[in-house]
Amino acid sequence: MIPSSFFNVSSILHIGIVNNNIQGTLPLNLGNALPNLIHFGIDNNNFSAPIPASLSNASNLYHLGLVGNQLHGQVPSLKKLHRLQRLVLNQNHLGSGEFGRDLGFLCDLANATRLKVLGVNINNFGGVLPQCIANLSSSLDRFYVSDNRLVGSIPNGIGNLVNLESLYLSMN
Repeated sequence: MIPSSFFNVSSILHIGIVNNNIQGTLPLNLGNALPNLIHFGIDNNNFSAPIPASLSNASNLYHLGLVGNQLHGQVPSLKKLHRLQRLVLNQNHLGSGEFGRDLGFLCDLANATRLKVLGVNINNFGGVLPQCIANLSSSLDRFYVSDNRLVGSIPNGIGNLVNLESLYLSMN
């Protein structure tokens, strides 16, 4: 586990704790405690619990990598993350799996005008792919939403993503 005092070092810019067997939860005040954070990667560990809503307060964040953990629940609003370039939430237990607003957080990413990579595959997201994906950054070149519980049509506005090179929608 990571000691809670680690998250009190407000001068930290980069955190990369990848490919370990670290477990525990992320502190609820993570985004408030680390306001200068620009890179946060905890891929392939055993973190559990929901993603803290305060993460949106780390408004300088350009990379958020939470791949391959045991995170669950809804993804909070990431509306304040205007500088975000990479958001990868793959291989968790996020979403309810029910027809609803599981992917509503995608609409909050419209102001992330530098977003290039968006990965939410291999989770439990249910419902339809929201129309607001048409408003995602025109810089988006990789969009992964496979292996979820999506239904319905692909929104027509996906054509607005003029730099999209990779789109994975399989296994829904």
